[in-house]
This record gives sequence, structure tokens and C-alpha cells, in this order.
Amino acid sequence: MATVGTLQFVQVVLAISVYIEVLPGLLISPGSAVLFTGTILAVLLVYIVDDALGARKLIYSLFLANILLSLITLSVSTHLTGNGVHLFVDIPREIFIQHPRFMIVGTITLFLDTILVIIAYEYLTRLKSLFLRISLALSVVMIFDCLLFITGSFVENKDYLNILFSSMAGKLMMVPAAALAVALLHRIMTKTADNESRNITDFFNLLTYREKYELAKIDSIVDPLTRLFNRRAFNSEFQDWSELDSYAILMIDADRFKSINDELGHAVGDNVLKLISSAITTHLRGSDVAYRYGGEEFLVFLPYTNIEDAVVVSKRIQEALNLNIKNYPLPDHRDVTLSIGVAAAPKDGKLSQDIINVADNRLYWAKNNGRNQVVSS
Repeated sequence: MATVGTLQFVQVVLAISVYIEVLPGLLISPGSAVLFTGTILAVLLVYIVDDALGARKLIYSLFLANILLSLITLSVSTHLTGNGVHLFVDIPREIFIQHPRFMIVGTITLFLDTILVIIAYEYLTRLKSLFLRISLALSVVMIFDCLLFITGSFVENKDYLNILFSSMAGKLMMVPAAALAVALLHRIMTKTADNESRNITDFFNLLTYREKYELAKIDSIVDPLTRLFNRRAFNSEFQDWSELDSYAILMIDADRFKSINDELGHAVGDNVLKLISSAITTHLRGSDVAYRYGGEEFLVFLPYTNIEDAVVVSKRIQEALNLNIKNYPLPDHRDVTLSIGVAAAPKDGKLSQDIINVADNRLYWAKNNGRNQVVSS
């Protein structure tokens, strides 16, 4: 937390004191445009690659570090206004005297920014391009941040509008490069070992027992066809879900899948399972987990999700599969649909096995009452 706090202190000092003229009349603060953007992107990257819990911890660390530094600088500014105070290094007193206000405004703004960037990222879930999704989410946050921070800090300044638009322009100029960096980092961090091309420098790593062990362990819990977690992974994890206050379960089954295998062949059936897997993973957060539960049956675990939101996710999965089938039609151009049973804790029970049973019963009802529907009650 101390490291985070120090970074924030440097960022705010630079934001209120150092500006670089990159174009005639356009001043950019390196603290505001670079360090701040990096902070927001770090939170978003943790959310995408890790999960909501990891992002929440980072947000809380930033918030607490900023509060602590605000109190420290407020205390320092109070003492600097008294008599008999001597500075042993040449530091402008104005930085400490004015800094508490900027820290307080910055703390509130940063806390709201980190939440807004995640909300915007999730809202743009229909966008397939990760770069475009991050760029738009980040642009929204940059505009919001400038309006709130610059107004709260410089509204009485005669150059308020110039500062506002310069800050906004500087941050928006950083968006494409920042979004590209995060998209590349995400690709590197999530690249699986089985589809990773290796060069000669990786050869000796490949021969180590540790890597072979890790690859074998991953293969033992991942379905080779859909690349989702398999039933073995599910059996080792599902009992832990009962420790959460709220979560939802989706039980998903491909309608009339047997006829696809029988009439079009298993190769086509395998391709359909891949398209279903793609439709499911398209709309999952970093904390959500999908399993290939059986032959053509899938289970999705959604932590901290109520029944209404789980239904929304289910319908998005159905829509995504429809789009996948249009892009990759079956030989006879038949439709492929999904029946989905939804249950959530604590509404439908507390124990994970109870929630799974409820979702499974609702899936059974959907299959026997018309198929191609989401049943949640």
C-alpha cells in the first residue's frame, strides 16, 4: 500500500505542477496523462485477467493509500503555515499547502473512476474487439475524470477551461496506446501453453519437470474439445461455492444435439460444441467459470450474481450462439438452440448442490416444454 500511495503522491504533485507543451497551446501533465492512465489500466487488467476480487483489493488499496496521504499532507500543510518552520531542502511550500485539496478531490475521483471503468467495460460486452472495448471504456473514464477532478481543483482559476480541455485532450491522446498495451498484455498473460509457439530460448524450459507437471495438471482438468473446465475440475471446486453469500448457476443443454450427431456426423457435432463454448465464454467475467458438464451439457458458475442478472447472461449466450451459427452454418443450415435452467443463492437455497439441483430441474422443464428457453422459476 505504501508503494501505491507514493505513486499517487507523485502523480498528484505532477498533475498540479508540471505541464509539457506537446502542441502549440496544448499542455499535458505527465502525472495526469501517464501515471493516472496507468493506474486505471492496472485496475482494469487485474479485473479482466484475474477476477473482481483482485480488482476490489487493488481499488481498496488505492483508496486507503490516498486517504492516508491526504491526512499526512493536511497535517504537514498545517505545520508549514506556522512560525519557526524550516525546510532543509528547497521544496515549494505551495505544494504542501494546496496539495490536501487536490488529494481529497483526487481520492474521490479515482475511486469513482476505478468503478466506472469496470462498469463501462462490462456494458460494452457486445464488442468482440478487446482493444475497442478497452478504448471506449477508458475514453468514458478520462472524460468523466477531467470534468470531476479539474472542476473540483481549478474551477476558480481564470484558465479553468484551458486546463480542462488540455487535460482532457492529453488523457484521450493516451487512450489508443494504453488500450493496445493492455490488450497485448492480456493476450500474453492468458495465452495457454498448448497453443503457444516456442522459440529456442524456451526449449530448455519445456524440458523441465515443473513445466511438464503444470501442463499435465492443466490437461487433466480442461476439456480438450471446448477448452472449458471438465467435470473433474467441477467436482473439486463446486462445494466451495457455498461459502459465498450470493451466486448463480446456469445449466445449459444443446437442443436436439443427438440428431445433429446422427444425421450430420460427429465432426459437425464437435464443431457445434465449440460454437456453444465460444458463445458461453464471450459473455463471462473474469470471475465466472464455465464447465463442460456432460456430453452436450454445460454448467456456468456466476459469483455475486442474482437471478435477474443470471437470466440476462443466459439470453446473451443464446444470442451469441445464434450469431455463431449464422457465421458458421451447419451443412443443412438447421438452427441450433439452447435450453437453460437458472438458479441462484440464497433465493433458491444455500448449499451449492441444492442450487445445482434446482437449476437442473428447471433445465429439465425447459427441455420438456418447448426447448430454446431460459427458465428461472
